[in-house]
Amino acid sequence: MDEMIRGEGKGFKRRSVGRIAVLAALLVGMLGGTVFGASTVKKYHDIPAYQMRDVYSQKQVKIGPIDVFNGRYSSDKPVDYDVTFTIYNSTLQKIDQVVTTKDGKLPELSLTEGFNYIFMVLDNSRWYMANRYYWVHKGNLCNIKSYEPNLKELQKRKGEDYKPTDKERENCYDRVNSITVMPFNNQSDSTDRLNGNRNDNIYVYYQGKEAEAGINIVFTSDRETVTAKTDKYGRVQPILLEDVNYMVSTDDPRYEIDPFPIAVKDKSEYSDSKIWSYVNRFFYDHSTCHRVGLRYQTFDKEKQEMITVTDEPITLLDKGQAHKHDKPLTSLSGNVTVEGMQFKDIVLLDRKVNRDIPELGEKDYRVMDITTVNPHRGEICKLASGDFTVTTSSFGRTVDNVYRIDANGALQECDFEQKNGKVRFHVNALPAESVVLEYSNEINPVLKLSATAYTYNGKVRKPSVAVKAGEKTFSASEFAVKYSGGRKNVGKYSVTVTMKGKYTGKKTVTFRINPKGTAVQKLTKGRKQMKVTWKAQKTQVSGYRIQYSTSSKFKKGTHIKTVKSYKTKSLKVKKLKAKKKYYVRIQTYKTVGGIKYYSGWSKTKSVKTK
Repeated sequence: MDEMIRGEGKGFKRRSVGRIAVLAALLVGMLGGTVFGASTVKKYHDIPAYQMRDVYSQKQVKIGPIDVFNGRYSSDKPVDYDVTFTIYNSTLQKIDQVVTTKDGKLPELSLTEGFNYIFMVLDNSRWYMANRYYWVHKGNLCNIKSYEPNLKELQKRKGEDYKPTDKERENCYDRVNSITVMPFNNQSDSTDRLNGNRNDNIYVYYQGKEAEAGINIVFTSDRETVTAKTDKYGRVQPILLEDVNYMVSTDDPRYEIDPFPIAVKDKSEYSDSKIWSYVNRFFYDHSTCHRVGLRYQTFDKEKQEMITVTDEPITLLDKGQAHKHDKPLTSLSGNVTVEGMQFKDIVLLDRKVNRDIPELGEKDYRVMDITTVNPHRGEICKLASGDFTVTTSSFGRTVDNVYRIDANGALQECDFEQKNGKVRFHVNALPAESVVLEYSNEINPVLKLSATAYTYNGKVRKPSVAVKAGEKTFSASEFAVKYSGGRKNVGKYSVTVTMKGKYTGKKTVTFRINPKGTAVQKLTKGRKQMKVTWKAQKTQVSGYRIQYSTSSKFKKGTHIKTVKSYKTKSLKVKKLKAKKKYYVRIQTYKTVGGIKYYSGWSKTKSVKTK
């Protein structure tokens, strides 16, 4: 049973094993969702700061300047020494900027609208501050930790059954105009390491029981690798960086672990937590937001006794038993599929990136980001280690090479396969940012004519042609066009495009010239018959087809009569139903090289038989 626990909040869920009915639960909002293109991402809860969002957003807003006060004094006294803040972008899981106060203020900041941030003071040689958690909303810096107590106060006023509107929920966040820091008297080494979790154990199980002591559990992020050994109780006590994803594995040759991302999240705003009050941070599976590895006792008010609650443990599997339940994950656009683990709730996004690659010279290429996202919190889900197979559309081109751009901006070549318009390659981490598809200069062009069918008018026809291959549209200087002869009389004609310059390739398409049509001039009714009269067409016409039906849309009771001489001007249609209304239309045809070319149908006329 999956539950959203009020004591957990921030969009995280816990899957409890054992007696959990006594814990207070907050049901997840299951209706609605966030729309990305033609796809809708499931909505897991109603917490505004943790809804699915566009992690590719570049919308910057200006925040501040922000007053920074010395907490030693009761009055709002600005700090008299510089304070350096590290601003961590929780949405993108990376350090955004490092900023130092000036004249007791943080200077104006440029932050991304809708994103979440952690403000930290990591150099604690002079100042100390508990981490601050902020959401940028409508150009304001909002205190994430104020949401839960303000929401409770709102529901207290309105009644427990009251369902706040989205606007009321957004208003539960206090606006931030100042930050208070405390003087730190004990000198210590400064550090650029994000604050680590030091509070909890994680239980490790094997075959449903606590694992034996001495087994290495490895936690790998894009910043560091941490190894922790199980103790005699089957627990590990890793010190992990807050709000950083680690992939969980083991280096013990006897075992494997189905890989998943684990993250440390702060829960200090939940003062009514049923867990020890001094525990503010917990471990979560970042692919589901289920809490991981904690086992604790709490008092069951109904049963008037202490009960044990266990979160999902890290589970050891025998060698060769991992990855049995892996399923591919396809991006919302449908362009990309990744394989390599149980992705669970993770959402996959992809986008084209405008970036110059000087090393590729004049070659055509596509740079793309392939991004894994946690939809419970609307933040990137980094999978820092693994063997992931990526299958992407080649976007209508032949691919010569696939590269990754490394942290130094250098191209790293990837082995790949190409088949049926798809490119398949491997990466050892996701998101896979700055993937480069280098295209071949050998083109299979796609031609689009300005018209593929004309009506005969006695003049030479010459449709213009646009040339594309995948996402690229070629200029007129990059190809030559050759038209077949004639192109005046009824028939089929060809247009051939030959690529030139750095491109090679050739493609031929055709267009038609159809005969000029005619019209029904008169319908004369008779007894179970009618006479159809039309205007004869003498040029580039072989004959006529007369269609008649009891249906105005020619869907049923429909018949066709063919007149093989263009000179004929009328036709009697017999064996009709008496006193029945018939709908009639006519078209011309011309036979060229054994192929019939038809005009469009004329306007419909009707008559009722006698």
